[in-house]
Amino acid sequence: MGHVRRLYLSVVAGVSLAVWATGAVLLLRQLVLAVWDAATGVVLFAGGTVWRQQLGVSLALVLVGLPVWALHWSWIERISAREPAERRSVVRALYQAVVLAVTFSTWIRSAVAVLAALLRAMLGAEGVSDVAPLVQDGVPALLVSGGVWWFHRRWLRIDCQLAERRGAAAWIPQLYWYSATGTGLTLLVVGVALLLRAALDAVLPATVLVGSLHTAVSRALALSVSGLVAWGLHWPAVLQGTLDAAPADQRRSAIHWGYLTVVVFASLATLLAALTVVLQVALGWIVGVSDGDTVARTRQILQPLTWLLPALLVWWYHRAVLRHEAAVNATLQPAGTDWFTNAGRVLRYGSAFVALLFAGLGLSRMVSLLVDALFALLVSQPVGSWRRDLAFGLAVAGSGSGAWLVFWRAILASWARDPSGERSSLSRRAYLYATLGVSVLALLGSAASVLARLLSWLLGAESAAVALTSSAPALGIMLVALMVLAYHGQVLRRDLREAGAAPAAGATVRLVLRLPPGSDPEGVVQELAAHLPPGAQLERR
Repeated sequence: MGHVRRLYLSVVAGVSLAVWATGAVLLLRQLVLAVWDAATGVVLFAGGTVWRQQLGVSLALVLVGLPVWALHWSWIERISAREPAERRSVVRALYQAVVLAVTFSTWIRSAVAVLAALLRAMLGAEGVSDVAPLVQDGVPALLVSGGVWWFHRRWLRIDCQLAERRGAAAWIPQLYWYSATGTGLTLLVVGVALLLRAALDAVLPATVLVGSLHTAVSRALALSVSGLVAWGLHWPAVLQGTLDAAPADQRRSAIHWGYLTVVVFASLATLLAALTVVLQVALGWIVGVSDGDTVARTRQILQPLTWLLPALLVWWYHRAVLRHEAAVNATLQPAGTDWFTNAGRVLRYGSAFVALLFAGLGLSRMVSLLVDALFALLVSQPVGSWRRDLAFGLAVAGSGSGAWLVFWRAILASWARDPSGERSSLSRRAYLYATLGVSVLALLGSAASVLARLLSWLLGAESAAVALTSSAPALGIMLVALMVLAYHGQVLRRDLREAGAAPAAGATVRLVLRLPPGSDPEGVVQELAAHLPPGAQLERR
């Protein structure tokens, strides 16, 4: 009966809330239009009968939806006051998470649109009449969705304070919290990168500039401010462990650690990509790629820095947070001492895997260029346009290989300190098997491509020159995949061999001995110790 009642209340409350919110947005829009027309004297929208009809529709939706929602929400609250377990229900948590997610997506989109329009008008990129439609549509949606979001956020926090949620009732709202946090962070990073790009355009104007600089600055500022607000409203709750779960459970949840690791590795990949572009432009300059004058080359080198700087800050900050969270977990009971060590391994092996992907891409490109050059020498033909490809291959291989060597050196140092723990860690096994899996798949695809070209030549479908030049990229991938597979396969075989040679650890069983009154504890313990099997030990703590 309780589940059916919860479903009824949640569905009806959600539908009536949507009806009321739609009507409130339409009503505010009609009022904004009326105020706009009266203040400016410029009628941009249809008035008279159409305006009155739309006003009637909006009032009807509000007058119907609001009482129904208020009635059912008060019913929900009365049940919660009478039955405290109601606050821990999965249905209630799902309702709150869905409403928060829908309203958050609405107000964040409206905030970006309204801020960008207002900034364009303030900077003179567009006239007031040009941005008025966006403002008049966006402000009502922003106010209504923001108000509903704030109400339900406060409602959720009250529930969290009054009842500790477990299981799905805890992690369903957490999905919203972390998704909204990641959305705000993404908007903030993109906005800052675009703002730095606009500053670069102001100092070193591009030869071809799409749109005005004021428009670019307006959008960058709108994204930055909206992202900062969204991130600031969600991240403190995530960081302080004050979501709808016990702090210890939240700090150890898969969602919490999944979010931190995704942000760390995504920012690392962005950082390596930006660094690769910088190196590519610099190396292209060295090998003689013709890409304009000094100003154009300087701009090409500085432009990736607009993404590199925010990515570097995000990577450094969240890496520090991840290590701090692991250190806090190490102080929690039970069995918290391994959290810090395991978090360090996740960082090292995950970062090494990301760097290895970059290194493999660059090295395969270098091998492909080498095959093309050797073939050109054999048939006495010019190599062709190779400078740009060489700069790209060296940049990707250099950034990826350099980063992988740094992380792999840290892994070897950790191995020297604790060979047994490092060998048995899940992070190491995941890294090795993931690397082997990617290498095998790359080897299969590239080998099939090379073999197909070889068979086409043998069957007379194409010449040897065409077959060799066409198979050069696949041949590069195949050779690099073989090298990666051989090295990491050797590492895995050594781990398995040493694990098999290591003595098996004995099992530890913890027992609780409860004796009746008047018993002799010492005598009972001695009696138990006298009947233990050979090799077993009894420890009293």
